[in-house]
Amino acid sequence: MLKIFKRKLYIGKNNHKNLHIHFKNDEDYKEFKPKLYKTFEDLVENDQMGISHLVALNTLIENIPQYKSNYKEECYQSTISYTNCLDFKVSDIMKSRFNISLCISDDEFGNHFRDTLKKNIDVNISKKTKTIWYPIRPKELYQYKNMVWSNLSVKNKYPIYVISKGRYDKRHTIKWLEWSCLDYKVVIEPNEFEEYSNVISKENILCLTDEYLNLNQGSIPARNFVIRHSRNRGDKYHWILDDNIIGYYRYYNSERNLIKGGVAFRAVEDFVDNFKNVGLAGHNYGMFCVSTNLSLKPYTLNTRIYSSILINNDIPYEWRGRYNEDTDLSLRVLKKGYTTVLFNSVLADKLTTLSCSGGNTDTIYNVKDFDLLKVEHLVKQHPDVKIVKKYNRRHHYYNYKVFKQNLVLKDGVKLKEKINNYGLELLKVDSRYKEDIYLT
Repeated sequence: MLKIFKRKLYIGKNNHKNLHIHFKNDEDYKEFKPKLYKTFEDLVENDQMGISHLVALNTLIENIPQYKSNYKEECYQSTISYTNCLDFKVSDIMKSRFNISLCISDDEFGNHFRDTLKKNIDVNISKKTKTIWYPIRPKELYQYKNMVWSNLSVKNKYPIYVISKGRYDKRHTIKWLEWSCLDYKVVIEPNEFEEYSNVISKENILCLTDEYLNLNQGSIPARNFVIRHSRNRGDKYHWILDDNIIGYYRYYNSERNLIKGGVAFRAVEDFVDNFKNVGLAGHNYGMFCVSTNLSLKPYTLNTRIYSSILINNDIPYEWRGRYNEDTDLSLRVLKKGYTTVLFNSVLADKLTTLSCSGGNTDTIYNVKDFDLLKVEHLVKQHPDVKIVKKYNRRHHYYNYKVFKQNLVLKDGVKLKEKINNYGLELLKVDSRYKEDIYLT
C-alpha cells in the first residue's frame, strides 16, 4: 500500500493520480513532514489502514525523493536567435523551489487520504488537484495578479481569420479580438449569417461559397477557403484562429497574464519576418506552460502548431483530411524542410476539445470511438505516427526531435541582441473582460 517507486511515494493499491507538493525552502518541508506522518496515523485510528504500515513510515517519509530545481541561467537572446522580442524571465522563487510527488490511489482509501491530508495541512485538495504549495503559494508568484499587459497602439501586420460554426452566442476568440481593438474576419456557413450578423459587424463576416459546403470534412473546407482567400489578396502570411480561444497571455516571471492589443500577434510576426524558412508559427497553449516548468524557453523549434497559427502562404500545401488537421499540416511542413516556431512567451488560452458546444463538437466529433478514429486517420496520412493510450484515451505520438532544421536568416538581416517589450504597460483587468468573455 505504501512504497517508493520511480522517485514517487505510492499510496494505495491502484489507479494512482499524481499530487505534486511544492516547497519554497527546506524549512517549509521540515514543517510538512510530521503532518504527513500524522495523516497516516489518523488513517490507522480510523481503521483506514493497518498499524503495520506505520512501522517503517518515518524512514519512508525521510526518503521521499525531492525534485530540486535544475534551472541553468542562459543568455537565450544569443543562444537561440531570440532578438527584438518580448523579454522572457523565470521567477527567482521557481529557480530555488523543490517538490515531492505523491501518487494517490483513485479509490475510497485515496479519498480518505486526501481529506485527511487536507485537514492536517490546511490546504484545499480534491481528486482533481495536481499541484499544491505548502504552506501557501509564495506571494512573489502573484506579483501581477489581476493585471493585464496592454498596448492598443500595436497592431498585427498580417490578416486574422477566425473559423466559426454554431458559436455566435459565445464568440470567445472574437470577443478578445474586439476587446483588443483588432481587425479580423470570421468565416462562417451562409445559413448562419443572420445569427452572426446580429452580434458582429457585417464587414467582418466572410461566408463560405457552395463548393465549401456539405463536404463532411469538419473545418477543412473553411480552412482552405481562408488560405485561398489570403493568397489571392497577395498576403505573405495569414493567421487562422479557432473560435474557442478565451484570450492571449504573456508568460513572464513564471506568471501568465492577459495581453490586450496586437502585441500577441506582432511579436510573433516580427520574429518570423527575420527568417526565410519558417513554414508555420503560433502560440502554445497556456495549459502547457505552467510556472513550475523551468525547461521553458521563449519558443520551441520544429514542433506542432495548433489552433492559433501564422501560415506562410508560400508553403506548397493546403489543408486535407478530416481530423487532426493541425498535426497533419505541421508534419508535412516539417518533412518538407521548413521550420516551425511555437511561442511560449505569448500563449493562447484555448478551451479544450469537446468542452464547448458548436464547431465540430456536435458533428464529426460526435461519433463512437472518436479518440481512436482521430488517431487512425492521422496514422493513414503519416505511418510513422504511433498510437498510445494515456488518460484513458487513445492519443497519437510523434517524436518531433527527429527534425533538426535551424532558422535561416533572410539575406541582409542582422540580428541584434535586444529586448522589445512593445511598450506594454501593466494595468488592472477591466470588468468588461471578466464578465463578458470569461463568464459566457
